[in-house]
Amino acid sequence: MKNLKYLDCNELSEFDLIVSDKESIARERLMGIRPILNTEYGRYLNSFKNIFEIEPTTFSDPIASDLRGCYHIKTKARDLLLHRIINIQSTQFKHTCPYCLINTRSSFDHYVPEGAFPEFSILSRNLVPCCTTCNSIKKEFWRNATQRTIIHFYNDIIPNEQFLFGALTFKEDNTPMITFHINQNGINIDIYNIIQSHFNRFNLIIKYNENIDRLISDIIDDVESNRLEFNERLTVTSISNIIRNKSNRWKIQYGINYWKSVAMDELANSNHFIDSIPSYVGGVYN
Repeated sequence: MKNLKYLDCNELSEFDLIVSDKESIARERLMGIRPILNTEYGRYLNSFKNIFEIEPTTFSDPIASDLRGCYHIKTKARDLLLHRIINIQSTQFKHTCPYCLINTRSSFDHYVPEGAFPEFSILSRNLVPCCTTCNSIKKEFWRNATQRTIIHFYNDIIPNEQFLFGALTFKEDNTPMITFHINQNGINIDIYNIIQSHFNRFNLIIKYNENIDRLISDIIDDVESNRLEFNERLTVTSISNIIRNKSNRWKIQYGINYWKSVAMDELANSNHFIDSIPSYVGGVYN
């Protein structure tokens, strides 16, 4: 897991641009609450540590609907804002959901839900690119009575310490299995509690366990591609290095707690796994 880049912009100016595309009646209503939005934006941007204490908005229709419409009604300014949020991300996070690190990004989550807090419907720092699956799972869930419960990929500082671990075992038919788990491992308890709740909400441990077979198939394909490219048999050490090098590249791209890297490190350290790769049974190893 790795932080997303947040859009460095004047949030109130972005609101003004979107409102300027509205019909006159809605535009007048929205501009009339601009001073209130300025205050609420300030709370979100400058006092995020205590954002879980915020009370639901007192806005009612038609203003509440106008605010939600700033996001849901397509305008040139809205589309440009969403495009810019995506465009500043790394190549990997232009396409990958940060909530799960499995699915393709295809929507935006309102971290603080727009239903109860329509004032944040078009606040760029509240818009997290994600997949539709995670968006539907998260729903209104983002806090409990004492803390936030979902990682905020702009504002939370994702630890550089490892908290996701894997244990490699083998089934009776010699098929490798990796069982994931998380551990505090010296990480600040406040952020670890959020991480733990995040993993539970999205069932990430189960999802990672279920995707191991596909990852192993990809690893075997990589090894075979290397063998064909260099037209030689690979040693245990060279196969281990192929796996480890890809794991290290992914750590740079997705963070030290990327589930595929955690799994690949386990596999790279296992001669048993390397010996089980079908293309190399009976091969020459150092």
